[in-house]
Amino acid sequence: MTHWLKYSIQTIKATAVTALALMVFYSLAQKGSPASSDKPDAEALLDKQKALYESDYYAQFLAYSDSIIRILDRNDLRVDWYNALKRKAIAQKENGEAEVAVEQLFPVVSMQTIDDSITAKLNGLLGFACLNTDNKKELGGLFYELSLAGLIKHNCKNGVGTAYMNIGFYYKSKADYQEAKTYYLTSLDYLEAEGNFENLSESYINLGDISRYTGDSETARTYYHRAAKVLGEDDGRLESNLGWSYLDEDRPAEALLQFKRSVQKSELDAELARAMSKCYEALGDTTQANQYFQQAYALAESSRDSAKAVYYRGAAELQRNQFHRSAQTFQYALHLYTEDVARHDLSQNPKTEEATDFWPVRMLQGKAEALRLNFGKSGHVEDFVLAEKAIHVAMDALDSFRIEMQDEMSSQDALDYVYDTYETGIELALTFDKLKPGQGYMEQAYDQAERAKSGVLKQRILEREIRQTAQLPASILDQEKLLMSSKVYWESINQEDSLLRVKRRLQKLRDSIESLVPALAKTRFQAQNAPLAEIRNTLRQGEVLLQYFWGDDQVIVFALDRSNVQGVLLGKTRNLSVLIDSLQVALTRWTDPIDQYNTIAAEAYQALYKPALKHFPDAKRVIIVPDGDLFSVPFEALVQENARFLAEDQNISYQWSGALWRQSRLKGQAGSADYGGFAPEYNAPAALAAVMGPEVTGLPEAREAVGKAGKTWGGAVWQGAEVDKSLFLQEAGKYGVLHLAMHGVVDFSERTRTGLLFPNATGGVDILNALEISQMNLSAQVAVLSACHTANGKVRRGEGVMSLSRSFALAGCPAVVANLWSVPSAETNAIAERFMQLLYEGKAKDKALREAKKEYLAKAISERRHPFFWAGQVLVGNEAPVHKPMSWLLAVLLAGVVGLVGVFAWLRRKR
Repeated sequence: MTHWLKYSIQTIKATAVTALALMVFYSLAQKGSPASSDKPDAEALLDKQKALYESDYYAQFLAYSDSIIRILDRNDLRVDWYNALKRKAIAQKENGEAEVAVEQLFPVVSMQTIDDSITAKLNGLLGFACLNTDNKKELGGLFYELSLAGLIKHNCKNGVGTAYMNIGFYYKSKADYQEAKTYYLTSLDYLEAEGNFENLSESYINLGDISRYTGDSETARTYYHRAAKVLGEDDGRLESNLGWSYLDEDRPAEALLQFKRSVQKSELDAELARAMSKCYEALGDTTQANQYFQQAYALAESSRDSAKAVYYRGAAELQRNQFHRSAQTFQYALHLYTEDVARHDLSQNPKTEEATDFWPVRMLQGKAEALRLNFGKSGHVEDFVLAEKAIHVAMDALDSFRIEMQDEMSSQDALDYVYDTYETGIELALTFDKLKPGQGYMEQAYDQAERAKSGVLKQRILEREIRQTAQLPASILDQEKLLMSSKVYWESINQEDSLLRVKRRLQKLRDSIESLVPALAKTRFQAQNAPLAEIRNTLRQGEVLLQYFWGDDQVIVFALDRSNVQGVLLGKTRNLSVLIDSLQVALTRWTDPIDQYNTIAAEAYQALYKPALKHFPDAKRVIIVPDGDLFSVPFEALVQENARFLAEDQNISYQWSGALWRQSRLKGQAGSADYGGFAPEYNAPAALAAVMGPEVTGLPEAREAVGKAGKTWGGAVWQGAEVDKSLFLQEAGKYGVLHLAMHGVVDFSERTRTGLLFPNATGGVDILNALEISQMNLSAQVAVLSACHTANGKVRRGEGVMSLSRSFALAGCPAVVANLWSVPSAETNAIAERFMQLLYEGKAKDKALREAKKEYLAKAISERRHPFFWAGQVLVGNEAPVHKPMSWLLAVLLAGVVGLVGVFAWLRRKR
């Protein structure tokens, strides 16, 4: 009876819809025919379109929509015509036909000859359709940019917020989370003013997602609650989003509770089933996990959604040590995601251009890792060969993915999800190097570690060198400088809409610069890496380079000199991270007995340094390329078996990557050696305390150190009240040796709040922030930053620490002496003063810094020997002595001497 009743209701409903459609078509024939002089009732037509849209009869809806779109267009009802197009495109997207919508909208948009708000909205509609396809998202971003420009031009009150939101969606789909966040934040006020609460809620949800992806689950939950509050609906979406935030924090029990609540309020979908499977897997309930894997697969609405469900299953099998089965599962996921890959043939991988996306890179990495582990279990060489092929495609795709990064803020957060691709590749190569030494696998492993380093920094340094030889018009450079200053300003006050307008203008200008200098455009595609053999050949006798890789599972170091190279697995990342945390605490607790520090520092030496150096007993100079947590470690302060600090026996410096060290070594030191010292006087302690806290001083030792260095070098010295931000910006580019003794601040979330503090005329302080410094044009051979936290900052995977020392490197300074923590002023400036004197005497930078520290240790009372007082200062960059150009007078005298010697020799031959 129930089945019959359900069937009867469906039949009646179908008959009613069909009758409605016939009535509509008859009405169209009467009202919309060319012979009729009356305008059609557009409101009635759109109401009927809406009724069909809300029914389950998609085919009738499409037919009716096409009919009224023609009629409204023919009768010049442009606004209504657009609204009909819009509803049709939305329905096509919801029914999985976004590609069809693009094909139909593209000629419509192309034929527009009127520059009005409707054309602007049409660009947005086409952008919307493109963004919902698999392969036209780039076009989607372009059309939404055109739409936004048109809406702003025509002062439209509606649509601007949606345009900002959808451009945010475009950048989010590219994993450029920082840029996406800016657009979403900008959309909020516009959407609220428009009363578009549905899209306002979507923007909040996307901001929550971005916060999750960047590791800030607490902020994500705040955004999710705001989204739910906007619509006032209780449909289970809030619980689902909260569940994901807990899952990201490895809190599977709390996540599962939220997901169950979500299912009670709404239907289970594929994404929710995938999430619940992960929770059960983490909780050890493999039976339930398998059931939800199957449901996720069954509920998937596309082959790519199916691929994601299968990927989760493969990851679970990998955790269960079912290596061969896991590899086959990942292969199936690749087959579903990219049609050209066979399901059962493990030798097949997608083409690199088909894999430049988060998911195929994850699938390839999972497949390679499963095969690597299976090789370790079975010893089948075929597994290794298959793993090697898969990981090479994954890394090539990852390199292509990183090419799109505009700066260190773009897409870096997304790298966290795929960074273990490099780790798998390195471990594969090291494993086979043990089996077949001398066959190039060590070189391959090192190359993969180098590829993971400082991609944006390498590109920016190369761009800088090209710009120095390009003769760009002064008008363009002035315009670029003005736009960059505007960008810094709007970013510093979080004015997102103004910031986006400046960014678009700046990008347009830089596109024109690249058209004038085509070599600049090519820098994004030129790998700035150096083969292992070239780096080894550049090293001198007694020099060792240590290049670390901080992976998800293992910490690896490559140790090399001119004749030897070793790849060493140092241990589990989690364990070494705990050790480094303990070392960080010990470095700041200088009032504790020194033995407590020595115990931890000796353990760190045994774990981080000794395994790498045991094959190089004669090392005198060590160049360290840190990674991950190691950016916060002053290796000089590690304690050896003889109870001596490393600083007492070895010259140590730090670099961003092996390739950048080699480039710096080959380029050498050039330019002026003129000294420029800057030591401001802070006469407003309240202003300083507002920025740095109550325990700050006016730094009299800093002004004294700069004054003495100025007398040694004979350069320019600015001290006291005259030293402000504008003076430094005006003068700094003139000097080959920069010495800054002042206060510094660090903010791990906002680069515009990390910088150097200058007093201003109003009694406050101005921050010369990291972004501003990176945009300067410096010619200094070395910059000595006697300020707190100048070597400290947020560590971004694949790029390094976002410190002021990095900003100075971007500005053109090849060597920086900077501080890892909030250092004591008296000791720091005493060491810096001695360093400057030794540097003037011609010592190499690393040797000068080491000798300055040794002299300090020899004179210090016992408690002041604690590394807190002296180890914070580190050399980042080129370690060579400062090059001092010969004066013209000395050159003339030398030429005269050479001439006299030549004459004397000639006279002797005449005799």
